[in-house]
Amino acid sequence: MNKIILLFIIAIATIYNVKAQVTKIDNKITEKHTEITGTKYSMIKPDSSFTISSNFTGFENKKLEAGININQVPLPFEQILQMISKDIPPENGKLVFEKDYIINGNKTKFYKTDVVHISAIENIADPESEGHAIIGLIMIYGNDSLSIIISGRYPSSKDAEFSEKFIKSFLSFIYDDDKTIDPMEGLSFNFDIDKSELKFASTILQTGAIFNLDGKFPSQSEDKTSYMVMIMQFPIEDKEEQRKLAIEVIKSPLRKSMEIKEVNEIEVNGIAGIEVVGYWQNKKGENELQYSASFYTPEKYYVIRANSTVAPEEKLKLFKEFTRTFKLK
Repeated sequence: MNKIILLFIIAIATIYNVKAQVTKIDNKITEKHTEITGTKYSMIKPDSSFTISSNFTGFENKKLEAGININQVPLPFEQILQMISKDIPPENGKLVFEKDYIINGNKTKFYKTDVVHISAIENIADPESEGHAIIGLIMIYGNDSLSIIISGRYPSSKDAEFSEKFIKSFLSFIYDDDKTIDPMEGLSFNFDIDKSELKFASTILQTGAIFNLDGKFPSQSEDKTSYMVMIMQFPIEDKEEQRKLAIEVIKSPLRKSMEIKEVNEIEVNGIAGIEVVGYWQNKKGENELQYSASFYTPEKYYVIRANSTVAPEEKLKLFKEFTRTFKLK
């Protein structure tokens, strides 16, 4: 009996010891922190060679193809942790270490991995490519209502130089929920929002945005009308290819009943684009308006996709009017 009691005490002590290994960090803004425009995030950069990215939310060193990327999702920490942990260690990689933290009262999980990465471009150029080795860092930070996923990468050959710098950078993260921000400030485009029924709801894929009728994401309105802007980080110069892709934005194999009504060449604030209007019967049997507009620049192109099942003709007018206020900053 005494042995059983002793083993029970040891087990309880072990559990408390594991819990005690969670490191608590209380971060405060310092002169070394950099505020990321249009967000509630601040971090200390790994070093001065990193700048705020114009392509995603975070920092980058283009020369080294290294960076830190920040994404926020309206899902609980435990749910996101469960989803991400399934892919740790990643395919073609190994887990270097993982650790738990509490940062400013929020649960935090940190992973460091060593991965053989093969990009889509490399795979097309050389299907037999063995890829290149990178260090991947992932930190999940959150609570019961939101999660922030911070991911980083740099070449494995730079691990001795960057490992400590990146870890310190990640652990310096601050999310100021009380900070008042203009979420459109960090985006490369704008609309005349004050003159429209559409309201900004959320950023998407770091550089894009979602608009709807109540300004909440996910929308709480019965009318789920949605207007989304995404950026593709490569140019398309061929006019026929531009037209084809603009139609494909709304016409897919899943929408077999899609009927294209309009394909218009447009120009808004000096930027050439293509506007497409279509209708289809969705899975609920509703007549759904599908709308797209694509704008092309020498470096990238902007894709707008919108849809509505409520008063489609009125919403088409709303979408067209909103699109015609699109401008680059």
